[in-house]
Amino acid sequence: MEEDKKRVELLLKKFEPRILRLAVNFVSFDSSVSEMKKYLNEHMKFHPDQRELFKSVLLLDESEESELIVLSNNIATKGYDLDEIIPLD
Repeated sequence: MEEDKKRVELLLKKFEPRILRLAVNFVSFDSSVSEMKKYLNEHMKFHPDQRELFKSVLLLDESEESELIVLSNNIATKGYDLDEIIPLD
């Protein structure tokens, strides 16, 4: 869990906590940052959070994308409490 907390700290430099939660949830189920970008590009006109997520995702470099994928998979498979791993405050 400590490694995942470090991933969260890294990713919070690019995402607000609530937007990181959206990214984690999306990638947990679709497992691809490129699929998330495509989906968000097609649907962001309707949802402010999705627009913000799309803008944040575009700022990620490859290593940060990898960290997001690992974090998302770990949260999904290890059953972490989202409030514990990505606090809102």
